[in-house]
Amino acid sequence: MASISGQSTANINQVDGFFTTQGGGLSENPVINSAGVQVSGAGALPYNTAITLGFNRSPVVPYNFVSMAASGQYYQIMAVRDDGTLWAYILTSVWIQQMNLPLGQWTQYGTDTDWEQVDSCQNGWGFIKGGAYWYAGYGSFGLRGDGSTTTIGSPALMNNSFTWTKLAMGAQHLALLNSAGEVYTTGTNSGFATGLGVTTGTTTTLTREQTNLTGVTDISSAYSQTKIVAGGNIYSTGNNQYFCAGPLISLSAVDGPVLGYNGGDIDKIFCARDHAVATTTSGGVRHAGEGFARRLDNISTDLTGLTGQPNEQFTLLTAAGTGWTYYEAANTTSSTFVCQLAIKNGEVYGSFDNNANVWGNTAGFVYQRIGTFSTATVVMVDLNSFASANMGITIT
Repeated sequence: MASISGQSTANINQVDGFFTTQGGGLSENPVINSAGVQVSGAGALPYNTAITLGFNRSPVVPYNFVSMAASGQYYQIMAVRDDGTLWAYILTSVWIQQMNLPLGQWTQYGTDTDWEQVDSCQNGWGFIKGGAYWYAGYGSFGLRGDGSTTTIGSPALMNNSFTWTKLAMGAQHLALLNSAGEVYTTGTNSGFATGLGVTTGTTTTLTREQTNLTGVTDISSAYSQTKIVAGGNIYSTGNNQYFCAGPLISLSAVDGPVLGYNGGDIDKIFCARDHAVATTTSGGVRHAGEGFARRLDNISTDLTGLTGQPNEQFTLLTAAGTGWTYYEAANTTSSTFVCQLAIKNGEVYGSFDNNANVWGNTAGFVYQRIGTFSTATVVMVDLNSFASANMGITIT
């Protein structure tokens, strides 16, 4: 077989410096691990439904990421490596011009090694760095949390009053969990998203949610809602379309946080626009809200808790089995497109209702296993906040 620079033409995209227009690919320079398995990629996946996760693999230094986020509207991905460094792959520099990142390649930002988490919102980025909260992007939504609404084009320290352990960003609001098990929010109050008892205006300073919950172990935000796990139970504030917040709550926006599930078995919570998924301490999965193409048991019925039973809302999906550890939905800030990825026993499963053929999912609207990761365990996936254009997978 013909070869270029020691690579067969079948692996033409691995030739250093060679460019091809074949397909859409993941990116010209994705990240792979030492086993040769792709760790992260960026690109317009839906536009070539025949490609696989191995397409356009490049011989780059192996990296493992511990946190990853993406912005589909601006074609940007950021990730934190296991050595605490911050990396980015961007196709535009909107809102982050002062980071001075090159386009179309993975690049380390700065030299600091204490980055812990990255998350994205509608027009900006949030970070936990050395236990402090940092922000970059649009200022008017109040996501800085320091009282200012000035837009800032590169990550800057916003709050170090506590040791922050988790950041959860919605469209125009965010929640932060501190080491004491308390939750603080800031941003647009629309639909009670911030959990501060108001539904108009903007909160610009990080403020503890109005019920003063303690012992919080996990948080998640999407669109205009936030969900909180404390004592294995789920508390919700904000959007309640499809009754995704709880059975004893009306369909209108929830003035919370209020208790929506009291089964005591919740480990992690994952919010989407009109549904939520929770993993249990035994590895099972519970679901609330819209069901079509979203339920991990591939049943399309909405789970709306209309009979008012206190634990009906987050129904255990028995047919989905156990082993679920992670869930990610693309429609966290918009309902235009919907796609989901989830991890079960270290393998990635995906469901897509805007392009049934993505990654060979020819059946459409049901979860199918994606890729082959037999040499590594997938610990996190991330879709962008608007559509299925970008995707990242981190593997250890």
